[in-house]
Amino acid sequence: MKSTLDRECKVYRRKDTMHIELEGALTIHKASLLKDAFVTAFDNSDRIKLKLEKCDSIDTTFLQLMCSAHKTAVLSGKDFALEGSIPDFIGDFLNDMGFMRERCTLFGDTAACLWAVRGARKKGDRFDRP
Repeated sequence: MKSTLDRECKVYRRKDTMHIELEGALTIHKASLLKDAFVTAFDNSDRIKLKLEKCDSIDTTFLQLMCSAHKTAVLSGKDFALEGSIPDFIGDFLNDMGFMRERCTLFGDTAACLWAVRGARKKGDRFDRP
């Protein structure tokens, strides 16, 4: 299965995992497209990987969609995780918006948070996930 919802949003299956590759601006203007990508992936697999390496901007709408997708995954027993490197500007934005944490605040230690990092992070630090 391969689906291109937009030239900046590719959804495809590799073995038992659905992959979502995003690029460009991930903002409120693409919220519907991003939601469609998540729904397609969640409907077709219990394992979803998201790549953000080629994105060049994000906003809080995107972060909220990501948190909602993560919550949906945990509650439905699916694995939803980031894959590949994360651009440093995303780490800075997460930190500025208060999303950085060491564990999932919604599910405690039972679910890894998408935005969990090792130790304290300050602006400009590399985004290293556990």
